[in-house]
Amino acid sequence: MSFPQTIKVSGFPFMLQGWNSKYHKTSEMSDGCPVYQLNSYILYYFIDIIGVKLFRVDGIWVLQRMCDVVPAMDIKKYGLGPQPDPFGFWSMGAYVTPI
Repeated sequence: MSFPQTIKVSGFPFMLQGWNSKYHKTSEMSDGCPVYQLNSYILYYFIDIIGVKLFRVDGIWVLQRMCDVVPAMDIKKYGLGPQPDPFGFWSMGAYVTPI
């Protein structure tokens, strides 16, 4: 399967709005699929947004803060069985689309 260089995440609620952005494919691989990353940045001049990675583990796509060794938040793509791509509906109201 071919994965795009950039994906768009939208739909996170207000407290997680900084993660509604474009994620870029890295050179890392996880579970045979690319890892997408949103680097840390400053939102509205003073709100620190923690960088996150979006990747597949044991057939399930997850989103994890880059400062965590293990996921501190349970943000996953909805679906049953193996998930070949990250596109579609996620927990917390997120939605992932290719760009």
